Amino acid sequence: MLAYLAGLFSSLLLYRTLFHPLRHIPGPRLARISSFWLSFRLRDGPSFRLLHKLHEEYGPVLRVGPSEVSITHPEAVNLIYGPNSRCSKNAFYDNGHPMMSLHSYRDRTAHDQRRRVWSAGFGDRALRGYEKRIQIYRQKLFERLEEQAGSNLTINISKWFNFYSYDSMGDLAFARSFDMLDASQNHWAIEMMMHGMTGYRYLFPSWFFRLLATMPSMSKDWHKFIQFATDTMLHRLSEQVKIPDIFASLVAPLNGRDPTNDERNMLMGDAMLIITAGSDTTATSLTSIVYELARHPEEVEQLRAELGPIQVDKTGEYHHDDIAKLPHLNGFINEAFRLHPPIPGVIPRKTPPEGLHVKDILIPGNMTVYSPQWSMGRSQAAYVDPLSFIPERWYKDTDLLKVKSAFAPFSIGSYSCIGKPLAMMNIRTTVARLIMTFDVRFPQGDDGTRWMNAADEHFSMGIDQMPVILERRQ
Repeated sequence: MLAYLAGLFSSLLLYRTLFHPLRHIPGPRLARISSFWLSFRLRDGPSFRLLHKLHEEYGPVLRVGPSEVSITHPEAVNLIYGPNSRCSKNAFYDNGHPMMSLHSYRDRTAHDQRRRVWSAGFGDRALRGYEKRIQIYRQKLFERLEEQAGSNLTINISKWFNFYSYDSMGDLAFARSFDMLDASQNHWAIEMMMHGMTGYRYLFPSWFFRLLATMPSMSKDWHKFIQFATDTMLHRLSEQVKIPDIFASLVAPLNGRDPTNDERNMLMGDAMLIITAGSDTTATSLTSIVYELARHPEEVEQLRAELGPIQVDKTGEYHHDDIAKLPHLNGFINEAFRLHPPIPGVIPRKTPPEGLHVKDILIPGNMTVYSPQWSMGRSQAAYVDPLSFIPERWYKDTDLLKVKSAFAPFSIGSYSCIGKPLAMMNIRTTVARLIMTFDVRFPQGDDGTRWMNAADEHFSMGIDQMPVILERRQ
C-alpha cells in the first residue's frame, strides 16, 4: 500500500510540475503541486494582498494552484466576466448546497431564469419603495452619530455602518430589522454568521470546504445562523407586508401556495444572499469612502459645492433622483471602489473547453481563472497614476482611464450584482448626508492607513476598525 501511494504521489508530482497544461504559467513551485498551498499562505493575510504581491513578482499571469490562474491584464476582466464571456462558474459556487441562491447558480439558463424573478424587485418603482424603508434606518444611524459627535470623541465608523447595513437589509429581506442600531451591538445571529464565514477567507478546495461543513465543531456557528434565518424566513412567508420588500418579488411565483423543499432551499439561499452580500459590501464601501473623505478634505469642499444647491427634506435627506448623476460625487465613489473594491480578491470562473486567450497566452479549458479587482485597480496598464485618488478621471480627465472595462466593483456580464442600483442609491444618499452634516477627520497621529491595511476578507472585504472624529457642521 505504501509503495502504491508513493508511486501515485510521485506520478501526480511529475504531472503537475512537468506535463500539466499550465506548466508554462509562472508561479510559486509549491503552488503547482497542491491547491492547499494558497490556503496555507492565507493564514498570514487576505487573498487580495497575497495575489498582488505574487503578481508583482511573477507578472500579470500567475499560477496559484495546480489548475488555478490569477490574471491582471486589464483585458482579462471582460474576457472572464463580461457579457460575451464563455467562462462559467466553478465548483466553488456549490459550497452552500443544498441551499441555492441567485449567486450560486452555475447553469447559465437556470441563472437567467432566476434572475428574471429577482429583476422584478429591482425596478424603479421597487427602488423608490426601498428608499423610503432605508431612510428609517439612516435616520437612526445619524441620530447615533449625532450623540457621539463633538468633544473630540473617537468613533469607529465601520461598526456603525455595519449596524446600519444589517438593519436595513434585514428589513428588505424579511420585513424586520435586526435592531442593531437600537441595541448598539451586533445581533447574536449576525455574530454567528460572521464566525461561520471565517472559512471562506482560506479559499479551501470545494471538496475540502464541504467536508469541513459536515463537522459540527467547524460549522456550528454557521448552522445556528441558518436555523435563525430559516425561522425568520418562514415567519416572513406567513406575513402580508404593506410595503413590498425584495422578498415579496421572490415569493410572487408561488402565488400563495407553500414552497416545495427545493423552493424553500432556494428562498433560504436568496434571503441569506440579500443579507450577506447587501450588508457586508455596503458597510465596507461606506467605510472606505469615509477613509478617503478624511484623507482628502479638499475633495469634501468640492463635493459640498456640488451638493449645496440641491434641496433636502427637513431631516437632511436627499432624494436619490436629485443626486444620482452628480459627476464629482459619482467620481469620488468610483475612485473609492477602484482602490478599495468590496469584492477585492477571488471571484472564480471556469474556462470553456476550448480555453481562454489572454493577450498571447492560452489558458487551457476547465481551469479556474479570476482577475482580482484590488490589483486591477492599482494596475498601470489600466489607469494613469493608479495610486493617486483622482475623482475627475471618471468624468472629466477620462484620458486617465486606459482600459475602462477593467473597473468592475459589482462584476459585469450575466452574473453581475443585481443589487447594484440599490447599493448605489444607498451609498450616494448616505455619503451626501454625511458630508453635509459632519466634518470628518482622523484622530491626531492617525491617518487611517493601518486600519485599511488590516482589512480582512471572507469573499467580500471586511474593515473592522476605522476610528474617526465627527464634528457637527455649523
